[in-house]
Amino acid sequence: PTETGEDLEAVVGMVRDALEIGRSILGARPRIHVSLSSFIPKPHTPFQWLAMEEAGALEDKQRRVRAGLQRWKSVEFKDHPVEMSVLEAVFSRGDRRLGRVLARAWSKGARFDSWRGKLDPGLWTEALSEEGVDPTEYLGALPAEASLPWDHIDSGLRRSHLLKELELALAGRASPTCLERTCAECGGCDYRFWRKPAPAPRLDSPIPAFSSPPLGRPSEAMVRYRAVYSKIGKTRYLSHIDLIHVLQRSFRRAGVAVRKTEGFHPKMDFSYGPALPLGMEGLNEVLDFKAPVELDPGEFVDRLNRSTPEGIRFRRLERLEPREPSLAASILGQVYSMDLEGEDLARAKDGLSPAGLAEGIAAYFRGHPGAGQAEARDGRLVLRLPALPVKGRRAQDIVREAAGIPDPVFLLRRDEVVLEARPASGRAN
Repeated sequence: PTETGEDLEAVVGMVRDALEIGRSILGARPRIHVSLSSFIPKPHTPFQWLAMEEAGALEDKQRRVRAGLQRWKSVEFKDHPVEMSVLEAVFSRGDRRLGRVLARAWSKGARFDSWRGKLDPGLWTEALSEEGVDPTEYLGALPAEASLPWDHIDSGLRRSHLLKELELALAGRASPTCLERTCAECGGCDYRFWRKPAPAPRLDSPIPAFSSPPLGRPSEAMVRYRAVYSKIGKTRYLSHIDLIHVLQRSFRRAGVAVRKTEGFHPKMDFSYGPALPLGMEGLNEVLDFKAPVELDPGEFVDRLNRSTPEGIRFRRLERLEPREPSLAASILGQVYSMDLEGEDLARAKDGLSPAGLAEGIAAYFRGHPGAGQAEARDGRLVLRLPALPVKGRRAQDIVREAAGIPDPVFLLRRDEVVLEARPASGRAN
């Protein structure tokens, strides 16, 4: 807010100064990456009452900065599409009416819209129009006394404090720090909580409150490993991103050193198997990693299982030879199954018998050569699919299309990610 032409010129000037400083140190102009995005008035911030600038003005600002940077070949400029920013603002400040818009856009084919080149603005315009929602209602200025769609969410920050911060920002004045004002003035934290002494960690807790001692013996070179684990029970409701966070925390708790990625934000360098859909269990999920230590499989499994939440259990650890193919290149197929004798299947669709389900799946595979195979075994219907589903048809899509079950993902379980046979020297140690 309050951005002027001088501010845009200052962005270009800051890049020029950085180039000169870099050249004085390196003897040549450094490579600089400039990322520019449009301001979006987000909820729970002092700017939540302000309007978003019109799309035309935002595009003009991006052009001005881009033109100012074109003189330097070592500067890479990346902007954020204005159409994407406008859509983000609509959903940031929107109300419950946008739920229907989201479902409508999805049914029209909206996918991966945050990826450059994937967003189709016309599709969203149609969805908004068909649901009778005017997006400009969410982009304008809001009265300070207005009832906001997110008022029922308690972020801890008081409205009066946000309004004070907005007044300071528009006046170009700095806000006092926490040390310069009465604690708890903003309401952003519970000062009574952090004043209490932290409880002593329970040494008998199944999930350590602190990191365990380092696991394994130091190795002269990085060692490749493949771990197999299950994800069942309540953890089936963890998304793939949340599962990644849980696994990384568990490795840290267990004291397992993992090689980090390079770059500005190093992370544990894991290679994961195909992502499980939200709501589906997995019995033999796989992940690869490298570690600078020699790990004992039994001790690894024991230490990890004392560090993971209930529902995630590591089953085994295998050491990989340096020249063995990557996990992605080793995947040959996937095996799924459904319980034919449980009550969940009967509740999923009235009148659907196990025999009818099995025949429907078999008929589907007969009509789609190469899509997979199915067989009934031990009270379960087993589906064997290739590594990459034919024409994007996942296991749940096949069951939905063949049996007419609206949401079969909760009935399915991935039993195995089928991997290429490994050489005898690379078997589990």
